[in-house]
Amino acid sequence: METTPAPHRNIYFPKTSYITFDTANLQQIIGKLTELNESIANEYKLEQSDISQLKLMVENLNDANSSPTLDQVKILQKALKWPQDQVFPVLDILRLCIRNQFVNKCFCNKQDGAAFISYIQQITSINCKTANKMLVFRTLCNAFQCDTGSNLLKNSREEITTLLMDCKSIKNKNLQIALSSVLLNYAVQQHSEQNAEAKFELLSAVETVLEVEQEDEANFRLVVALGTLTHNDHDSKSLAKSLEIAQTINRLQSKTSVQKLIDSAKGLLQILQ
Repeated sequence: METTPAPHRNIYFPKTSYITFDTANLQQIIGKLTELNESIANEYKLEQSDISQLKLMVENLNDANSSPTLDQVKILQKALKWPQDQVFPVLDILRLCIRNQFVNKCFCNKQDGAAFISYIQQITSINCKTANKMLVFRTLCNAFQCDTGSNLLKNSREEITTLLMDCKSIKNKNLQIALSSVLLNYAVQQHSEQNAEAKFELLSAVETVLEVEQEDEANFRLVVALGTLTHNDHDSKSLAKSLEIAQTINRLQSKTSVQKLIDSAKGLLQILQ
């Protein structure tokens, strides 16, 4: 008597919490900021007291009895106007601080959100440093943490997806992981929403990135994004089948030795049957 193989036990999706990038060497970031500040034009040069305030703002992020001040945010906004080849330590500070609700609201509120997205587009343009793009994508991931940022990113999905597609072929491990994490966070956001158009655009975007050779961890996050989008959603499954995503996943599975990627791919293929 033939036995049917036991279904693969999926532990990876649907993912219901956002990915964030929280680790940092603050001493190194402030050191680089101080070094680069020496060559910044006077209009945007920071006083030593300004740099101390930025350091204090980051240090106090985990202190429940302390909150960033508007003056500290204004210093950060001033520093973000630095030239593109020097602004990366400022972007790293933004990445850390945008997890805070007050800072998140300062950048992502309805009045200022459009200008923030425009800045993001500018700082990730084709000729910009790869480090800038990676830090911006990490910042976007962290912005999902607060409702104000999450709403802005939902309303700016098409613009952000375009930025991601423009960077999908860059051969840089950290950038690939950050890029795939933004798409995964969008999948988490859309998982509970019945927005077929948004899900189709995300499924198509993830499949497009998977067609380009990516780092294993980036591929894993993209597979989890697909699993999250299609989990218990007949329409999304149909869309995924129309995009022939299973073929892409089979090819991916045959090329990797990373167990969690193999397992998550199996789980996705089971959903798409």
